[in-house]
Amino acid sequence: GIDVSECLQYPDYSIVVLYKRMVVGCAFMTPEGYITYICVHPEWRAAGIATFMLYHLVQAIPDRDVTLHVSVNNPAMILYQKFGFKPEEFIVKFYHKYY
Repeated sequence: GIDVSECLQYPDYSIVVLYKRMVVGCAFMTPEGYITYICVHPEWRAAGIATFMLYHLVQAIPDRDVTLHVSVNNPAMILYQKFGFKPEEFIVKFYHKYY
């Protein structure tokens, strides 16, 4: 599992999407505008949940640029590009330290 307890320090920048009592998505951002996590349950992908969460995170700080790190082979790249995100830097083995 992923420890998101530190992210919960910023409830104004945290989103948890529920279906009944099951978490189907969550997204967390720092007050500086860095998206630390954006996750959707595999069975709920393509339901617009990530779009919903990303929209609300971006709207939370309209006067700042929002940033994130994403793997180049992540299908979410298309979503991020729709929101105007552009690659600024390619970091080789960025996620390697997490596996």
